[in-house]
Amino acid sequence: MTESTAADPSPIPLTFGQDHELPLAMRTEPPPNAIQVAVRIEGQLDADLLAQALRHVTADNDGLRMRLLDGTISRAAAAGQVTLPVPAVDSPDRPLLVRQLVKARDEDQFGLYVRRLRAVNKSRQWDLVQGPPYAFRLLRLTADHHAFLGDFSRFVLDGRGRVLFLTRLWDAYSALACGRKPAPTGAPDAFTRAARQQRATMDRRSATVNHRYWQGKFTALGERLAAAGGLTEVGTPRSVMAATTVARTRSLRFRGRTLAELRAAHERAGASLFQWVLAAAAVEVFRRWPDPVLPISVQVDTRDSDAMAIVGRFSVKLPLHLTRADDVPAMLRVIKAELLHALRHRHISEAHLRGARDAAVAEAAPSARAALQAVAHRRALTARLMDHDGGLVLQAAGLRLDSAAYPPAADYRHDGVDISVHQNAERVVVALALDSSEFTDRDADDFAAGVEAHLRQPVSV
Repeated sequence: MTESTAADPSPIPLTFGQDHELPLAMRTEPPPNAIQVAVRIEGQLDADLLAQALRHVTADNDGLRMRLLDGTISRAAAAGQVTLPVPAVDSPDRPLLVRQLVKARDEDQFGLYVRRLRAVNKSRQWDLVQGPPYAFRLLRLTADHHAFLGDFSRFVLDGRGRVLFLTRLWDAYSALACGRKPAPTGAPDAFTRAARQQRATMDRRSATVNHRYWQGKFTALGERLAAAGGLTEVGTPRSVMAATTVARTRSLRFRGRTLAELRAAHERAGASLFQWVLAAAAVEVFRRWPDPVLPISVQVDTRDSDAMAIVGRFSVKLPLHLTRADDVPAMLRVIKAELLHALRHRHISEAHLRGARDAAVAEAAPSARAALQAVAHRRALTARLMDHDGGLVLQAAGLRLDSAAYPPAADYRHDGVDISVHQNAERVVVALALDSSEFTDRDADDFAAGVEAHLRQPVSV
């Protein structure tokens, strides 16, 4: 790898993922949740080699070193971004890896401290103009028991990038531990090239073809809701929910023979596991509420096929509108069609997507306009797939690494129903977060049990 320690001075356009995330990433009250990694490390860790591996990964993946040229939210997207210099390992004023000895009486107390620290760091304020947009810490309990924590601004990393970062970090550490130079993972300016290509090739489509598609989707939604009499009045308006509600969390775990049966079943159905989980959850939502349409948002990756190995922020949250279906096979057909069209029109800026919604509202009949405006303040089902992230359990240079060992001890405030599917070769975890203004503890248990029952049933589409 040819490594440059100087920053690229020429402005780089934002990716679609960064463009959509920018309003949230720059918010100060409340601050947005950071993208985090937390790894339990068992074995004789060489902290100096870990710091060198971190420098290699940050140098080799320019998407981690982005900073904004303008800190004003109204001008930031137009001004663009530039790359920060490659960090020094042992800078006296800002070391790349902060090392901390934790005095704990046992592993349980150490784990509690790590989880609390994660919860505090999750609301970290980031200076996206000065940078850096990341922070790394190594906590030591004993010579053979450590915890590695990494925090990233949502502006520079998404779920796929998180997994790529973890994998490359420990690949680099293993190489260094064996006396080898870590292998490059691509061009050091791969993210910069991908960002320029996205804007050069897709800006016109974002403003025209995709804008028209999404405006048509919002128009059809308003007409459908108006014909059905609008949305039902259930729960608390979203503007109130965000400040007052706490999620009731439930987890469904599949591994071993159960996981093998689950994967075989959804493959026979011709659907992905993510689609199947989403269908099961949507059926459970419709079972509880009489709305004719379920507005949901799904994280969609805007990376092109040749950019899937690039670390950075590319995923966007797009709206889908699921028509009522009372069984999983029918809902799967609805979801597959919706996702197919959304993927075809995923390259759209946040401004053009917002403009498409505003245009649909402005041109709608009064009843449809009222229905569309109500959707913006109603519960939603959000879903995202964290591929290969059900807790990475890796071996690296004699170390055993577990990225699911320290779930953060925090109350996550959420409105509606949030689903994340974490999967790797060994296990799948379906995490549910349910709005406490609409779900009692018993309701949450029933909802989780219903989703699990659907997932265990044979399905054909």
